[in-house]
Amino acid sequence: ALSNNNDSNNNRTLDQTTVAERAKWALCHKQLGAYLKRHVGTPLFNSLVLDISSASLSAFSNASKTMWEDLGFGAWISIPSESYESRVLRPKALLATAYIAQAAEYGSATVYDDSASFASFTASSRSEPTFAAALALLSQMVSAAAAASTSTPTASSTLPSTSDSGLIIDADGSLSYKSLTPDLRAVMLSVSAMTGDAMAWTSLVDLYVAAAGGSAAASPDQTIAPQSELLYALARSARPYQIRRVLDLTITPLTASSSNAQYAVPLQDVGILLQLIGSRGGKALAILWDFLIRDNGMKLILERRYGNDVSAAVYSLGRRLTPLAAQLDVEGTAKALAPFVSAFQSVLGSGFGGDGLEAAVNSNRKWLHDTGSDLCAWVNDMMS
Repeated sequence: ALSNNNDSNNNRTLDQTTVAERAKWALCHKQLGAYLKRHVGTPLFNSLVLDISSASLSAFSNASKTMWEDLGFGAWISIPSESYESRVLRPKALLATAYIAQAAEYGSATVYDDSASFASFTASSRSEPTFAAALALLSQMVSAAAAASTSTPTASSTLPSTSDSGLIIDADGSLSYKSLTPDLRAVMLSVSAMTGDAMAWTSLVDLYVAAAGGSAAASPDQTIAPQSELLYALARSARPYQIRRVLDLTITPLTASSSNAQYAVPLQDVGILLQLIGSRGGKALAILWDFLIRDNGMKLILERRYGNDVSAAVYSLGRRLTPLAAQLDVEGTAKALAPFVSAFQSVLGSGFGGDGLEAAVNSNRKWLHDTGSDLCAWVNDMMS
């Protein structure tokens, strides 16, 4: 809810908050992010970096000590001697540090729509270890995908080598993305999308579309990321146009053929994608509503993907959208959504009912006014 109010565009379907409200919550969110980064994010990330002085990692450290330390590669690997608890928590902790760094650098948690602030965040993210390492590892993956798709032979001098620890070292001496466990690879893709970096995001879209189309670049023997991991990463896209492009993938065929059209997003993943984007709240949720309501996305999804088979859409689509009703916090939401709910009541769940929806909105707004305001006052004192 705190990230809902830093958008200069007042013409959205549901966002009718005042400029003063948006500025208040944006400042609060940034201060909270700065506090968390100082007391949680930085210590947490530092605790994840494996010690490269051990014998098992000494060869790797000699090859790439600067990249290991400065880019934070040491936080992205898991070795056999690491405890089970650490291996399980490492992906979640890395994702948490990325979210905290986002909030600390930019006043709105997950969507950047102010060019100047985004430029500042992009510059700082290049030096933020969590982001820098993810972008470097993604770049390796993209290069590997390009080589696979063009069948370009790799020179023997540039083949990755394996250290005594079993880690794969890339040609330039850095950690190879092939050393990442599947759960860490998924986090790397998501963090890359969270940076909002245009080249990184375009690469993720290309990889995803290639996977959807059965390209050689997505072949399992090339160890490129599976389509599901790429989908979850794209759901964390950081800029409004990126989120909208990802939503458009649900209704845009990969080919021009109208018969037996193939779509980038599999039918079973359409509802999942919408829920992933909407559950981020704030502007990501507002963009989703604009897509579904103002731009007829709901109607097009039902027509093109479900053939207007409502019974099929209730489970895989409707039940994914219903929980999002509880996140709304803008006064008058029930009235604004009434035509949409009326048109698609057979697909949507009871959570979109007028009285229940209005009650949820009022509860959220009360929290913002009371507890949320107290939180903002506290964090302001702590950061003064």
